[in-house]
Amino acid sequence: SQPHIDHQPAQRHKHRCARVVLGKKEEVERKVGGFSDFTDTLIEQSTRHVGRAIWREMKKGAQKPFEPGRAGTETIQAFLNAFASSSALPKKIHIVGHSTGAILLASLLDALDRTSATLRIETCLLMAPACSHDVFNGVYRRLLKERDRARFGINRMKIYNLNDRLERDDTVTPLYRKSLLYLVSNAFEEKRGEHILGMQVFRRFLRKLPGPQIFKIELSDGSTTGSPRTSSRTHGGFDNDVNTMNDIVHYILRGTPRREFTPEDLEY
Repeated sequence: SQPHIDHQPAQRHKHRCARVVLGKKEEVERKVGGFSDFTDTLIEQSTRHVGRAIWREMKKGAQKPFEPGRAGTETIQAFLNAFASSSALPKKIHIVGHSTGAILLASLLDALDRTSATLRIETCLLMAPACSHDVFNGVYRRLLKERDRARFGINRMKIYNLNDRLERDDTVTPLYRKSLLYLVSNAFEEKRGEHILGMQVFRRFLRKLPGPQIFKIELSDGSTTGSPRTSSRTHGGFDNDVNTMNDIVHYILRGTPRREFTPEDLEY
């Protein structure tokens, strides 16, 4: 089956974050007197109250559709019923998320875990995931380690991240000169410096990961030489990066597709 990648949630959330940052522009510039070296820290401090409120709302919005009786849960049940039909052809399920999509997919996986005892997710792929290590350990790692094929779980998983240099070179508006994930970790999460799955700087805290045959992290340094598996240079650039998108398709198919993505395909 072909993967469906929803690009809109990540873009909408980045735009909301940008509005929060720009709303503090005059206040920050007044405090630093025109010098920009301290603006990132001041932005993190000054947006923390409203940023946490938006982030809580976003996470709640990702969970709510999958509560019992709500549309997300009903949709899942409709798919499960179709899969279980005696006339249904065998199907494999692949899920792909970008940025805040990792939080939405965690809620989806929790709902599937409650609903289906035997369904397997063939592949799970996350680009620059904005979820915390706690979410990864509580949902993704737990289901990835469930190797009993008679129980719900994830068969294989891959994550695509920027290296820390690119995270620090990225921007959320010209005023905040680090990636969205730095802003999430230092301002929007309840705990300042929250370990975010998409950030290389926190990778050392991921202990005892499953083996490379079922779990991988691909790290982009922005280079396009040597056919890298990912070459995005920005947090929002993974779904426009031809190397990332082709590697996703290769990973899902366990081989080469009849047609690969070209740069022209991803200009949107």
